Amino acid sequence: MNLLVLGGNGFLGRAVVAEAVERGHDVTTPPGESRAHAVGDADLLELAAGDARQRQDLLERARGVEVVVATEPLSRIAPPRVVPTVEACLQRARLALEAAAQARHKRLVWVGSALAVGSSVLKAGRCTERDWTLGKSDARVRAHVESEQWLAREAAERGVALVRVLPTRVLGPGSPEPARDLKLVRAYARYRIGLFAHGGLNVVDVRDAAHAVVAAAERGAAGARYLVAGHDLTYKAFYVAIADAIGSRHLHLAVPRGLALIVFGALEAVSLVAGRSAPLDRNFVDLHFGRYAFYDSSAARAALGLAPRSVADTIRASVDALRAARLLG
Repeated sequence: MNLLVLGGNGFLGRAVVAEAVERGHDVTTPPGESRAHAVGDADLLELAAGDARQRQDLLERARGVEVVVATEPLSRIAPPRVVPTVEACLQRARLALEAAAQARHKRLVWVGSALAVGSSVLKAGRCTERDWTLGKSDARVRAHVESEQWLAREAAERGVALVRVLPTRVLGPGSPEPARDLKLVRAYARYRIGLFAHGGLNVVDVRDAAHAVVAAAERGAAGARYLVAGHDLTYKAFYVAIADAIGSRHLHLAVPRGLALIVFGALEAVSLVAGRSAPLDRNFVDLHFGRYAFYDSSAARAALGLAPRSVADTIRASVDALRAARLLG
């Protein structure tokens, strides 16, 4: 099968390209995007906004493939430290849909995010692919939800077979710069302290997520929405797993939600003054502290053969990748 992979130099995108090639598929990438050098976020946004020559080149390439795979998470199409707007994410979705409409099978595999699915206030609650995050004011969440819903409507109208793959927090090897979720590992590893409240997250290995994306291109059902989850962890268990991978002792502090908002708000302000991006901010606290992002990925396991590797393997590979890139100090 011949695939056009958009964002093939992103964290997950590189793993998808490697997985597809290993499984015998031919991989095509957009103009200006090579496997050796990543396309900058501003370049992606410019292409989505309408550089006529680049768009035409992309559509020409799309005519020669069977399936278009859009691997870049929506949160990566805006410049660093800028939260993507809904309109910017819609531009990205329009570009992917336009390319898929030119493909021989008119088929699009869209990689979104479990942020669009949401979380629960109950530890025993597990969200499924039928759930949506509703009523959230966070710009990143709105971008994921509204763009995915628009894409589903437009794909149906244009006769494009849309398969949606929604990974949870993607960790593991292969990123020369910290991807958004890897920053959690980096921040804890560097500062040797984990602040947490009641709540939890789900971690999936980038290699397992890539397997699911390629499997979705091969046999995913048109119209399906696959939640690609790995392992549910409380925040304390997540931090302990990182400490075990590093091989050093760390401090774990349980803090009330209100105090966490104050602490991370202060860290965010200091980071802005210093001209750096805060590893965690108040939005993170609002969305995750006191909530459990625990998921049921049985549909992806059955249809795509998702079989997550161990948490220890994923965390260890994440730490090793950060060390190799000299990002742990």
